[in-house]
Amino acid sequence: MNFSEFFKYLILIILLFCFTKSALYSQEKFTKWQDKPLIAVLFSPDGQTLTSVGSDKTIKIWSVTDGALINTLVDNASGEVAIAYSPDGKHIVSGSWDKDVKIWDVATGKVISRFSGHDKSLRTVSYHPSGKFVASAGWDKDILIWYEPTGLLIKKLTGNEQCVRAIEYSPDGKYIASGGYDLFLRIYDITSGNIVFSEKAHKYPIESLSYSPDGKYIATGGNDNFIKIWDVASKKVFRTLTGHTDAIYTLYFSPDGKYLASGGNDNSIKIWDIQKGTNIMTFKGHSLTVKSVSFSPNGKLLVSASADKTIRVWDMSTLNITPIQKTKFIKNVYSNNKSFEFSTSLNQEYNIADREFIFTTIVKNLKFDNIRLFLNKKEYSKFNGTDTVVVKPEIKKIDDSESLVEYNIYLPYGKNDLQLYVTKNNETDIYISNEIKINCIDFENSSAKSKLYIINFNPSSFTDKKISKLYKQDNLTLFCDALKSLKNVIYKDVVILDFNSLEKFYLDSIKNNIKNLTKNLKSYDAILITFNGFFIENNNSLAYLNPNSSMKDINLIFMDSVINYIGTKIKTFGVINNFSQFNLKIDDKYIIPESKTVFDKTTSLVKKYNSNYIFQINNISDENPYEIIAKSKNKSVDIDTNSIISIDEINNVLFPIYNSNFNTNNKQQPFYLLKN
Repeated sequence: MNFSEFFKYLILIILLFCFTKSALYSQEKFTKWQDKPLIAVLFSPDGQTLTSVGSDKTIKIWSVTDGALINTLVDNASGEVAIAYSPDGKHIVSGSWDKDVKIWDVATGKVISRFSGHDKSLRTVSYHPSGKFVASAGWDKDILIWYEPTGLLIKKLTGNEQCVRAIEYSPDGKYIASGGYDLFLRIYDITSGNIVFSEKAHKYPIESLSYSPDGKYIATGGNDNFIKIWDVASKKVFRTLTGHTDAIYTLYFSPDGKYLASGGNDNSIKIWDIQKGTNIMTFKGHSLTVKSVSFSPNGKLLVSASADKTIRVWDMSTLNITPIQKTKFIKNVYSNNKSFEFSTSLNQEYNIADREFIFTTIVKNLKFDNIRLFLNKKEYSKFNGTDTVVVKPEIKKIDDSESLVEYNIYLPYGKNDLQLYVTKNNETDIYISNEIKINCIDFENSSAKSKLYIINFNPSSFTDKKISKLYKQDNLTLFCDALKSLKNVIYKDVVILDFNSLEKFYLDSIKNNIKNLTKNLKSYDAILITFNGFFIENNNSLAYLNPNSSMKDINLIFMDSVINYIGTKIKTFGVINNFSQFNLKIDDKYIIPESKTVFDKTTSLVKKYNSNYIFQINNISDENPYEIIAKSKNKSVDIDTNSIISIDEINNVLFPIYNSNFNTNNKQQPFYLLKN
């Protein structure tokens, strides 16, 4: 062969290579390069965006149209390892290396819920077709099923003997399939939690599985390089697909169920005709392992993600896929309180002093099969001496439409939430109550270390005689004595600072006295400030009228300054305003605010504290409101009989006299504790 002939053959080889290369790439729409290898990718339910998880520990959302980055979702340094979309596309569930299940709001890109229950890192997650439940699994071998809106741990599915690598709900929501490192394919009945199918599916670990859209088939693949298509009805292998030369990491059925996409360690993506069992397309664009593939909802596109740091989108329009109608699932979830009647005191955060608590509710119009109580997201159980058992309620039938349900529970100290989960018709219908918030206060602990600091702005008189005539000093003796009696009951000590004489109302004196009083303030201490007198609004800021003021020379104590002297280190901050502005007239450049304005602005000032309250008294009576507050420390005021006199219970006494108002941020704020 002479040089010219050799050159001709070389040209032909190059052209053939280019043609082949072009054919392999011809269906690729676009490529997105990343800084780190990819772990997973999928389309949103509306097909408008792509969502990827990468080794850079972020979730990214991309435009399908042009590949533009829309948002980056980041939680912590651990990073996410698996994702799934809710059916409506509003939420993403992720499984993380930090063991948590996270629910993300797609619109804001923020984690809105975090479920803790796994002992080891996660590898896979799945949304129920209703969108009300999510399943998670990983290295601890258990499959956990959660009620998505509030994080109740509904079920724990056991039986897997090694890491669970893949789970997926059936399209009708009745079953969940799992596969992993113990080589077995298992199918669980969600209602009973029982395994209805279990068989060794592969010689080496299963890395991926996928349900067909009609629920008739399950595809499994893994480290033995084979794909098996299982007939769900017969529980037999329908097809074994061969063609990959290395481990298979990802499987995904087309929306019409006719095709299956696969990818793996041989860097290729293959499209299979399920009925014929043949490989009809092979895409070779990735240079490293294909970790994930996903069809678009309309079947016209396929997305792939790889360890080579690329996301590639492929044109699948030649397959002419027509999505089948989604299988209807039969599960009605009613998440409202119409079926449950609780005590009115449980409509807000409820405080108790005793850890033993009788929790009662009336369940309406439900002939239920089962009722379960969840305490802090887990079904309530007790140790009976030998084992931990689920606690069952005492149920008393009231009539044909109502039943009284009662639980005797023992609460841990701190904030608790309780929720009822009622099922009927073999879990076809599920009724879930609103969350009930109960704060079990460890008064024994608080009385050993926390202090109450009371600061009273209660001037004896005003420099200006005209203002003095409009003002009446309240005697705070009984009030202070009532709070002093809480020493060794709620607080270790009760410390009082009175601003009453005129010389104490100079600003430097106020600042120095407050700073000296609170210099050793701890986060677990409490502050209560009382303001008795007049309030002024200046430049949209709320101020207290200094008693050293005159009609011509107004001197103001800005309330935000007083609060700033104290700082934000403490969690509990209370304010009592004794509003007395009636008939007050001063310079027109100042605004004499209405009672509601004073109340709203004070509420805004204290909202930065975790536990805060504001009491406002409109002093329209000759009676001393502080003496009434002091006398409220008795059993007749304790309407909910929890031995705690709360702000709202005191207001029940004050309101008829003073048209008083209060705000506790929807928390039942304790004020007194009644000794037994």
